[in-house]
Amino acid sequence: MKELFRSVVALLTVALLGGVLARPAAAQQRSKCSLCHSEMEYLRQNTDSLARARAVLVPDSTLANSAHAKLGCQECHTSYSAFPHRTGDTKSCASCHEKPNENWLQGAHAAKVQNGAAGAAGVACADCHGVHDTRTAAELKTRPGIAGMNRQCVSCHQTEQLELASPHADSVLCAGCHGAHDTRPAYDRDSRLWANQQLQTCGTCHTDITKDWSRDDIHAQTLLSRRVVKNTRITRRPPACTDCHGGHGMVVHPDSTLERTAFERCAECHEHQDGSYIDSYHGQAVQLGSGKAASCADCHTAHTIMPADDPRSAVATANLQTTCGNCHKETTAGFLSFDPHAEHHDKSNPLVYWTYTFMTLLLVGTMSFFGLHTLLWMIRLGIESRRRKRELTGRGT
Repeated sequence: MKELFRSVVALLTVALLGGVLARPAAAQQRSKCSLCHSEMEYLRQNTDSLARARAVLVPDSTLANSAHAKLGCQECHTSYSAFPHRTGDTKSCASCHEKPNENWLQGAHAAKVQNGAAGAAGVACADCHGVHDTRTAAELKTRPGIAGMNRQCVSCHQTEQLELASPHADSVLCAGCHGAHDTRPAYDRDSRLWANQQLQTCGTCHTDITKDWSRDDIHAQTLLSRRVVKNTRITRRPPACTDCHGGHGMVVHPDSTLERTAFERCAECHEHQDGSYIDSYHGQAVQLGSGKAASCADCHTAHTIMPADDPRSAVATANLQTTCGNCHKETTAGFLSFDPHAEHHDKSNPLVYWTYTFMTLLLVGTMSFFGLHTLLWMIRLGIESRRRKRELTGRGT
């Protein structure tokens, strides 16, 4: 019986050793380190604080499921092979990830770099990626991975958290728009969110829209041509994607909020057309909350806006039948002659201008006449009232 027991123990020992030796070198190395670094009680007794014990608690499973699963502990923590650990060096992330580090040094997260590490206003690699539980690139492309990485950003940028209704919430990495390592403020000309760069940034996902916008839209052509159109320099910057859709408070079609606020955003530059639109039925209906009344994009389109004299424009004379017909199924030549932006202060449209002027004079004249008549009538009533009082007083005496 003893011989049998010894044989079983020997076989089990050989099997265990064979399994360990068959494991990759990195796994073998982590297995040795995890003998201590996976035991919280042991670490608590052999470190100077509970916080330190938690910091060095790294179970093998944590690394095995991380992006560094193929690395052994000593590949980063050099000179720690001997036990007990005396002193040693830990490689920086830049020793392997040189290109990301170069980008990081140019970004906003490395605003203050002191002795090779991020200062008080900076963000180090581990602050976003973690230390031992670094996510793999494949994991970051999943919804849980995106949500987890975005939570890291929101932990500092709390006021910029996307609402659940946002089309980008938990489906787009913050780094997808702001850049992963070369993150810069939106006002920085080298930022991925600078107006002239948004075509490439938003176009990463919205390929068809940005293709049409850059090819046909007057705003894009003006923006990308350094604000010069037909030899005329535009003093005001044309709108980019976020000027209309917003940034973190983004709204998209068919959200009614976009319909109601579109004309306000257009009006920031097109003040003349804004006033005439608000005076029209469409503008008044939209202001009252109508979701069916036409807003700017319904007539001019959203991403292929062209001047009215361009034959391809949705509001060119030849195309009005189709444009207006989207809402008004039965249109006539007289209906299509309607000017939706008729400005009553503009003498170039004499019919509207003089009609408005005449009606204004008629209204002012009528109100003035009857106002004066009422005033004189009140004065007359006052005179009559005082006269009667005097008569009644004389009779009483």
